[in-house]
Amino acid sequence: NQRLLRAVGLDKYRYSLTKKPSENSIRAEHGLPLRMKYMPHH
Repeated sequence: NQRLLRAVGLDKYRYSLTKKPSENSIRAEHGLPLRMKYMPHH
Protein backbone atom coordinates (compact mmCIF):
# COMPACT_ATOMS: atom_id res chain seq x y z
CA ASN A 1 0.00 0.00 0.00
CA GLN A 2 1.45 3.33 -1.10
CA ARG A 3 0.27 5.21 2.03
CA LEU A 4 2.03 2.74 4.32
CA LEU A 5 5.29 2.97 2.37
CA ARG A 6 5.10 6.76 2.62
CA ALA A 7 4.33 6.68 6.38
CA VAL A 8 7.23 4.37 7.16
CA GLY A 9 9.55 6.01 4.60
CA LEU A 10 10.35 3.05 2.36
CA ASP A 11 11.32 2.73 -1.31
CA LYS A 12 10.80 5.96 -3.26
CA TYR A 13 9.38 7.62 -0.12
CA ARG A 14 12.60 7.55 1.93
CA TYR A 15 13.61 10.86 3.50
CA SER A 16 16.79 11.18 1.43
CA LEU A 17 14.62 11.49 -1.69
CA THR A 18 11.54 13.32 -0.40
CA LYS A 19 12.85 15.40 2.54
CA LYS A 20 9.47 14.70 4.18
CA PRO A 21 9.32 13.23 7.69
CA SER A 22 8.52 9.55 8.05
CA GLU A 23 8.71 6.90 10.74
CA ASN A 24 12.20 5.98 9.56
CA SER A 25 13.45 9.58 9.55
CA ILE A 26 12.25 9.96 13.15
CA ARG A 27 13.85 6.64 14.10
CA ALA A 28 17.14 7.84 12.57
CA GLU A 29 17.01 11.09 14.60
CA HIS A 30 16.73 9.04 17.79
CA GLY A 31 19.40 6.48 16.87
CA LEU A 32 16.88 3.65 16.53
CA PRO A 33 17.10 0.92 13.86
CA LEU A 34 15.23 1.69 10.65
CA ARG A 35 12.43 -0.48 9.32
CA MET A 36 13.60 -2.14 6.14
CA LYS A 37 10.11 -3.38 5.21
CA TYR A 38 6.56 -2.94 6.41
CA MET A 39 4.95 -5.85 8.25
CA PRO A 40 1.26 -5.21 9.06
CA HIS A 41 -0.10 -6.46 12.37
CA HIS A 42 -2.73 -9.19 12.12
